[in-house]
Amino acid sequence: MGAVFHLLCFTPLVQRESALETVRSVHAEGERIDGILVLGCGAGEPRRVTPDETGDFLETVLLECLEADNALPPVTIVPGRHDVGRLGPGHGMLAKALTRYWGDTERGLWRGDEQDIVEAVRDIPFAEFGTWSGAHANFPGWHQGVLPGEGSVRLGTDAGTLGVVAVNTVFRTAVPDATAELATCSPGQWDSAVGGDYLQWAGANDLTLVVAGHSAAVPPSLAPVLPKTVLLAPEGDSAPSGSAARWLVTSRGTTRQHRLLRVQTTGPGAPKVRDLAAPPAEQPVPLPSPRRAALPAQTAGRAAPVAYDERAVMEEFYQQIGTGRMVLVAVSGVHGENDPVDTDRLTRQLTEAVYSGVVPDPAPTTAEIWNTALAELGSRVVGEFVAELRGADAESTTAARRILGAPWWRVYDFTATDVFSSLPDIDPRIAETNTFVDALARKPAAGNATIEAVAMHGNPTGPEALDFTVPADDDLSPRALWFRRLKAELLTHPTVFMAASPSSRSLWNALALAQPQTEAEHFPRFLITGPGTAADRARIRQAGLTHIQVSPHVFAVRQLRPGLEILQQGKRRLADIRVGARRGSGIKLVSSLVDSAPAGSVEFLKGQDPTWGDIKDGFAVKLSITDRIRASARPAEDGRRRVVLVEGRAGSGKTTALMQYAYELHQAGRSVAWIDREATDPLPNLKAQALSMSADAIFVDDVDIFGSLGASLLRELSNGGRALVVAAIRTTRSDELDVTFQSRRVSADEPLKDEDLGQIVDVLHEHGLPGILKRQKLRPEKIDKLRELCDRSLLVAMIQVVTGKRFEDKVASEYHELDPEQVSVYATVCVFESAIVFKKRGIEQEDLLQIVSGRGAPKPSLNRAINRLVDRRFLTLAPDGTVRSRQRTIADTVVDTVLKKNPDQLAGVIEYLLRFYAQYAADIRDNDDPYRRILIRLLNHSLMVSLRLRPTQVRDIYSTVHELLQDNFHYWLQRGEYELERGDLGIAENHLETAQGCEGGATDHFVLTAWSAIRLRRSTESPADGSLRDRAFEAIGVLEEVTRRHGGASPHSFSVVARRGTEWVEACEVSLSVGQVDDTLRRILAVVEAGRRFCKDNHEFMRIADEFEPKVNRLLERSKGIPL
Repeated sequence: MGAVFHLLCFTPLVQRESALETVRSVHAEGERIDGILVLGCGAGEPRRVTPDETGDFLETVLLECLEADNALPPVTIVPGRHDVGRLGPGHGMLAKALTRYWGDTERGLWRGDEQDIVEAVRDIPFAEFGTWSGAHANFPGWHQGVLPGEGSVRLGTDAGTLGVVAVNTVFRTAVPDATAELATCSPGQWDSAVGGDYLQWAGANDLTLVVAGHSAAVPPSLAPVLPKTVLLAPEGDSAPSGSAARWLVTSRGTTRQHRLLRVQTTGPGAPKVRDLAAPPAEQPVPLPSPRRAALPAQTAGRAAPVAYDERAVMEEFYQQIGTGRMVLVAVSGVHGENDPVDTDRLTRQLTEAVYSGVVPDPAPTTAEIWNTALAELGSRVVGEFVAELRGADAESTTAARRILGAPWWRVYDFTATDVFSSLPDIDPRIAETNTFVDALARKPAAGNATIEAVAMHGNPTGPEALDFTVPADDDLSPRALWFRRLKAELLTHPTVFMAASPSSRSLWNALALAQPQTEAEHFPRFLITGPGTAADRARIRQAGLTHIQVSPHVFAVRQLRPGLEILQQGKRRLADIRVGARRGSGIKLVSSLVDSAPAGSVEFLKGQDPTWGDIKDGFAVKLSITDRIRASARPAEDGRRRVVLVEGRAGSGKTTALMQYAYELHQAGRSVAWIDREATDPLPNLKAQALSMSADAIFVDDVDIFGSLGASLLRELSNGGRALVVAAIRTTRSDELDVTFQSRRVSADEPLKDEDLGQIVDVLHEHGLPGILKRQKLRPEKIDKLRELCDRSLLVAMIQVVTGKRFEDKVASEYHELDPEQVSVYATVCVFESAIVFKKRGIEQEDLLQIVSGRGAPKPSLNRAINRLVDRRFLTLAPDGTVRSRQRTIADTVVDTVLKKNPDQLAGVIEYLLRFYAQYAADIRDNDDPYRRILIRLLNHSLMVSLRLRPTQVRDIYSTVHELLQDNFHYWLQRGEYELERGDLGIAENHLETAQGCEGGATDHFVLTAWSAIRLRRSTESPADGSLRDRAFEAIGVLEEVTRRHGGASPHSFSVVARRGTEWVEACEVSLSVGQVDDTLRRILAVVEAGRRFCKDNHEFMRIADEFEPKVNRLLERSKGIPL
């Protein structure tokens, strides 16, 4: 006869009376409710329903059942979409694990290998659901699955069995901006829900009822048991893409939001399922037939036609272009019907001309036939074909203007036509927002406020101006650098390709530049071209491209209309990213920094640099140092304010203290300005900005980034004491400020007060990070332990508390747990941002990818390594796209305690960095260009000395960029200075002679000073060598001229005269005449006296002058001899 089961299923939007009537009708027939399945606890639309309201109705149903048959039916609850809490900014790693790295996460999640992710999902997005369901769910024999709300139970007797399975399909929708496509039910998820092999478990049932909070694609591997399965969900598509079976979906647009399923097993036949809550004609619930259920598995090898949903693909396109980070690769089709010759047609025409109308099989590529045509037909004939690539006019360039009006990150023009480059001649206003670059002539620059349209094949002015080859990855030409940049951006940006035809050979050549990516790392890639054939569309799908089936011309005219809000949004975001991101970043108002700051997070408590969100939201405790800064900031009796200098060791909390006081002034209604390591404007610009802003207070973090010019900047910012200036500086760098600089100093290294320590203990406990302090039971004991740890620095203490490890051990262990590619990335960023190298905050991700890829093409695996390090909080990704160390002190520690112990690895990092910046900046002469500034720093001989590398390693590093910099006098200057530092004067002089032979080197005061210092030292070491003495005399004259011409701009020249000049006279005194000694000493003394006037703010010169001026005077007295 079989068994009969009755199960009530309802959503939070249930019409209560209607559902109760259905329950009563079952009781009236003498039957009972065997189980209650609650499909979600709350709802947000079309009306709001709270979990408490759902709970009230559930209690009513239970009481109804209790009164009817003196028994409470068991209850299970599955989470719906509105029961999922959204992940905030502090949970980026979890969000990436559920999206970008889902391919990796999925494999281990159901096996129990990702327990940290399971706990995070349970404790963050499902915390409230877990509490509510725990209070209401009660199903005897229930097997709990991996995720909240998951599990299974088998009901019945020998007469028949019913399996009930709950699957959490909505857990991935916890990520920000989640869409329904993230609803998931993986094969392993079904196995874990039943505690074993799902196929075996379900196969033993007469029927299995599967409930979920949202429909999702059912894995084809479950096809064998689907004929005896009912799938039930409160919302979603009834047949999701790729699903092996249909779902019964309770549409939210209908009144009835409940089902009362009657399941009757009938022995060997198929079970019968009826929905007693439905009208009689709709009560039978059909089960999947065996043939249809198995169909996906049987046809897996055959590509099924995919319907084109224009609305869906356009929504996805607009979503991406609205980010301001989308790259365009234009191949052809922009002109429309009036297209000039595109590269495919040009290739055919040249092939037919060369081979007398016959096209060989296989047909030659554009690059092959181009070179053959030049050789066979000559430049004049080929020029006639090139002329057909030109022909843009106002009417035919409508689409091109629309395209350039969109917010692209960059436009790569592979058309070889003048479709873009001719636009400024037609409409000069276009040049205000776009820059047109010939890839054959100009290297990529370090930043541009306008959108660059890069002619990758050159401009069609003549055959000699075009190049259709694909350059080698280690080529050093400008065009090769553009190809490397494109390959990097294809891995780090969403991309759209445009072509006239989906079968275009030029299109697929361009697509070949886009390296394959894993699904987890995949940035969206679109192709805008006509529909093509079924084979074309299948090929496009296989390439992982979203096909927008319209010609580029029509697309641009229709979909890139001026004024579209999504395009305006993209422009705003692009502007936010680019303005000041790479060049010209100066003073910022604290008000704007606070307003745009993301919410604070516990990552600050784990050792990450503070953000304005951390200050605003209380993650960064306000300590007593703020009181001391405030007291020092009070005006003097004359009403003027002295500069406040906050000194401290690395990691002592200087930055946090400055931010706390700046935020306090901001809240008090003051106009507060902020300068930090992101400022790249030249000093004169910063000073002019400060004067124009008229801010009440200006904060500088850290002033040591401005070196010896820091004191001058602080004086200018103070404006005679009218503005409050508060600056932070490392204790080890305070001597870089000139000796006459007056300030009120506040030490960040003073021991923290008990009140400070208590507040830190409290905030650590508040955010669940007591760490090793948990071992101390009483609050005073915790404070004493924290005081002990803070003896070194606040950052060190916080990391040691949270992780339980000594700071250096923690940094080293983190480093050594990374795989080789992650080590390459992490070491590069740490070196770049360490105190010994620092010139700019962060490296653009596409630049970093090229750096760590060395001479090869940018690698997808290295891009994955970057993203993985960001997700694990080793590095951070700033809104402007730069990758940064999470804390500069940690970067310093990695360099000092890890990399310096491995000189080969450190040398490799420096070599890769130097080669990259030499490629881009070798020909740049603007010292304010970010790439050049970094190149100059990496070449610096003092840096090479401080890295403690072997001389052979340093020479090898310099040699790697010899081809790029052999005509650059600064390159030879630094090589010479390094050898001078080592004492190899012969090689040093050779390098400095070479530097003078380079353009500009013969008049550069740095070169002349170093060259003169070498000559003086060589003569000092060989005082009897007359030729060396003559060269030394010449060097003294050169130095005198340098000091007269450059004054205080060349303090090192004064120092060399004072020190090396005095040492030389002392060593050669016996070989010189009395007149020569007297004359030379007086000349040295005159230079020293001039230096005291011009270089009084320079610590180094003043120290040398104080040491050597007395020696000069003693030598002068001695040279007078004994009078006869």
